[in-house]
Amino acid sequence: MPLYAVLARENFPLRMMGTVIGGTAMAGSFGMATGPVLGGWLYDRFGSYGTLYLVAWGFGIVAVMMALVFRPLERSGDVAIIA
Repeated sequence: MPLYAVLARENFPLRMMGTVIGGTAMAGSFGMATGPVLGGWLYDRFGSYGTLYLVAWGFGIVAVMMALVFRPLERSGDVAIIA
């Protein structure tokens, strides 16, 4: 979670920081709340943790692909320029 702030600062203007940090905190909290439930359901359904690892790997790949879409803002001094 500490990297959320770095990614937000590098990719979004200062005036959006509250919204971006709030959204990432909400998404992280949602994932932490639903992860154990989904993991338990997958274990009960398939009888092993193999499927859980595959689902987690898939979410990780999607997260990396989403992170690659963002590009840092060009900054002149302390003012962000949106391209």
